Amino acid sequence: WQPAVSSSSGGRAGWPRCRGWSRGGPSAGSRPEQRVGGRSPRRRCRLRKKSTRRPALGPPSVRPQRVVLLRDDLESPKNLLVKGRTHHKPSIYTTPGQVSSVTATALPNGVKVVSTGAAASGVVGVALANAGTACGPMGAAFAAKHMAFKSANGQTDLAIQRGLELAGSTIHATATKTSLIAAVACLPESGGEAATAAAATAVGVARSPYIHWEFEETLKQSAAVQADLDALTTARPLMVAIEEAAYAGGPLGRRAATKKAVAAMMSTQVDDFLAAAVATMPITVVGVGFDHADILAYAAKAFASLGPRDAAMPAVASPFVPGGFAAKMTDAAAPGMAVALPVASPAMGGVLAVALGAGGGGADVSYSPSSSLLVAASSTASKADLLAAVTTKLDALTEADLAAAKLKYKVATLSKTGVDLAVALCEDPALLDAAAVDAVTLDACKAALAGIEPAFAVVAPADD
Repeated sequence: WQPAVSSSSGGRAGWPRCRGWSRGGPSAGSRPEQRVGGRSPRRRCRLRKKSTRRPALGPPSVRPQRVVLLRDDLESPKNLLVKGRTHHKPSIYTTPGQVSSVTATALPNGVKVVSTGAAASGVVGVALANAGTACGPMGAAFAAKHMAFKSANGQTDLAIQRGLELAGSTIHATATKTSLIAAVACLPESGGEAATAAAATAVGVARSPYIHWEFEETLKQSAAVQADLDALTTARPLMVAIEEAAYAGGPLGRRAATKKAVAAMMSTQVDDFLAAAVATMPITVVGVGFDHADILAYAAKAFASLGPRDAAMPAVASPFVPGGFAAKMTDAAAPGMAVALPVASPAMGGVLAVALGAGGGGADVSYSPSSSLLVAASSTASKADLLAAVTTKLDALTEADLAAAKLKYKVATLSKTGVDLAVALCEDPALLDAAAVDAVTLDACKAALAGIEPAFAVVAPADD
């Protein structure tokens, strides 16, 4: 049978059509007018007031499709309920940018490729080692950061940035003590290849020389660059002071740039600086929110022209100075003091900072690791109280405390999202290797710190 016909079609309203009756439907005292489907016209239809069977929906081409609404429907059109089945993309869907898994692979030329699993949004980060603020001429990495997405390879900066913008991407660049990092936030399914190529060019891979007038205009006339130069000393004055005290003006202790160094910088100096690093130094490609096979293919294409290189990060020759001291007098900074001790690796610094900062303490002390291989303790207390608090915490550390600190260190870093996560993974590759973090033992920490007089720094108002 089929659904009941309406009264306007000639049938009686509410009567279902029986295969034995004509289209007009039954009428009082009438008999079937024709044979339909081979059935006898004398066979009467059993009329029921209500049917439990579903009405036909028409041919499949016009049937309405039911959509399974998931977090990532816009990015994953496969998540549709078609013909009674739900088709899920075979990957882990998480909050955009959040880590679901970490996978690392090296290309044949030594470029390291890291991914965190598929997500709704993604970030491609490229880190060039030995191109940070502690490497090369003072201010070279600072200049490279601000020139990262400028004109290159026959394209103006407007064309480069506008092309990424139309694809929904945003650009970022930063310089740590040891690396130059360029990152592009994008949609993994549509902008991954272009983002990888743009980030690779930004750090100097297969890049044409800077345009002289653009270099001069950007670095020496831009208000944003001048504000960034001012922030180098005002944003974290205590950390700047303790690094200068710990390394006595060495590469790890010097400032990222000064106005004098930037004013004297030439574009050819930065070109040569990046070219030397690109030729032999380690390169790390991080794909946050990308399937590993996809980011591996993008990286293989973007870095195909590079020769072999060592995957190990080179050490910066900058010895720690026991008992070093530095003082900063400024009106903008709140008073404070800090002590710092050297660590053997970024992982040791991060784990120690978490372990020492856990639980209560006598003085109000905060602990933080530094990319210059320091673990620093800062407070507004006196020097004697600060040293006593740090010594007490170090002596009280146990293996259980360190084991808990390792887990907290991993969670604190891997719970970051987007650009923050990409930069963290680029800056600390040891975090990707569980063995490197697990190798931080209590005996190794105490051996690294035994018998070393900490560096000391103080920041106070100019009239103090």
